[in-house]
Amino acid sequence: TLTGTIENSTPPATLSITFAGVTRTATVTGALWSYVLTSADWVAIGTANPLGLSLAATDVAGNESVLIRSVAINLSPMALPGTPDLIADDDTGTNNDDLTATRSVRIDVPLVNSGTPVHVPGQVLALVDGSGSVLASHVLTSTDIAAGSYRFTTSTLNDGTYVLSSRVTDGVNTVASASTLTLRIDTRVPGTPGTPALRSSSDSGSSNSDGITSNTTPTIRVAIDGVLISAAALVASDVITLLEGSTTLGTAVLTSGDLSNGYVDFVVGSALANGSHALSARATSSANVVGPSSASTTVVIDTSAQAAPGVPDLASADDTGASSTDNLTARTQPRFSVSLATGGAAVNDVVQLLDGSTVIGSSVVSAADISANSISILVSGSLTSASHLILARIVDLAGNTGVTSSSLTVQVDATTPGAPTLTLVSASDSGTVGDRITSVATASFSGTGNPGETITVYDGSVSLGTATVDGSGNWTLTVATALTDGTHSITAKSTSVVGATSVASTTAVVVVDTAVPAARSSTRSPGPTFSAARVARRQERSCPADSTVLVMS
Repeated sequence: TLTGTIENSTPPATLSITFAGVTRTATVTGALWSYVLTSADWVAIGTANPLGLSLAATDVAGNESVLIRSVAINLSPMALPGTPDLIADDDTGTNNDDLTATRSVRIDVPLVNSGTPVHVPGQVLALVDGSGSVLASHVLTSTDIAAGSYRFTTSTLNDGTYVLSSRVTDGVNTVASASTLTLRIDTRVPGTPGTPALRSSSDSGSSNSDGITSNTTPTIRVAIDGVLISAAALVASDVITLLEGSTTLGTAVLTSGDLSNGYVDFVVGSALANGSHALSARATSSANVVGPSSASTTVVIDTSAQAAPGVPDLASADDTGASSTDNLTARTQPRFSVSLATGGAAVNDVVQLLDGSTVIGSSVVSAADISANSISILVSGSLTSASHLILARIVDLAGNTGVTSSSLTVQVDATTPGAPTLTLVSASDSGTVGDRITSVATASFSGTGNPGETITVYDGSVSLGTATVDGSGNWTLTVATALTDGTHSITAKSTSVVGATSVASTTAVVVVDTAVPAARSSTRSPGPTFSAARVARRQERSCPADSTVLVMS
């Protein structure tokens, strides 16, 4: 799907998109436009790469603005990884129910090694939870692919339900498994309270199920259904105690409502210190009989923000100015790279890209990013044609917002320059000035444009050279290579300092004729003949003394 922004007008402007020899009309809604490529479009595109796009917006008054873009396309198909599968030895419930009492589990992901497409060495396979956090990742090898699967061993997971998928990326494209694995971990000892669980509302950060939070007084839920004390079920007025080791963090006297709900929530009263906390729960009857403790769970408190990452750097491919480092661009959705050499980023942290104080893009840190010490971020919206102060910061797993980096000033100009004017310089228009028929093969052309823009003069589609518009808005170009004799369709286009190119000027048809005319000959009838004496007498009669007479025969 192609999308972008357009002038919000009533009635709306129209937008045509030309690519691969076809022209399509986009759907315009308010200030947004979109077009979904069809199968016929892909046939037309074929193997074209990069793909040139010309977008022409026309308002109700007939004013037209044209934007030209080149888009890199990766048309290589990628094999989908298989659905994650909990191995039978770790499925401690009924076989294939994906219920286990094991907290560090082994999960197989099928790979494709035959047919087309197949997985290839160097692709990154990841095990991902429902929040998008990567639980584990691995760079595929030829051995993995030949085996037809790769086995992940997860870190220690707390009790709960995890919806897991697999995905493969090659650095450009990403594909995910067609379905998911719903993994349930339950380490509860029969007859005891459930393992304390950090409520999702208290589990800050990118994942609400990883047990890592910046909330120092979180809410902890303990399941109480099925709890037995001396073989007797719980009753109202029994007590559930939340513990860290032997330290009591809170107590709850059960009500009939708690028993009906099957759980009780604790709000930790005293702030927990930064670090890991092993929490458990136990039940005590109103007769003061203490039941066994539950299995423990680990909650990590982290209130420390990350240091600043590196200054964002505009991707050279998106720096469309005179150089790839001048931070001038015509692209409203450019890419930036951010160095992770500083800041202390970890896998699953989020690096945010900001325009001043507004977040304009983000990317989750992967193991490959850590290895490369850099992460690439695409602007998610559209930057306006203006100067932008671009910064970066890290939001860690606990949701702490880190220190903002130093800024990079980027100038965005998505405005398409107007077409320049063009004329044949009168000194190059030999013969009748204005008829553009000339014997000057290295002709000069001139015109007007916006100061600082670059003018490219074309003979059809062939560039004849470039000139820069001066401060007064004028330009002149003398072609370096002589034009051949014949008719030439001369046009000019203007390119702004950020690389945006105008539509062509009005065509000037120039005829070059450098051929020298051949000498003319004539045949005359012979004239009368005269005797030398007669000639002499005529000379005497008609010429003064000392004159020179030319006698022709």
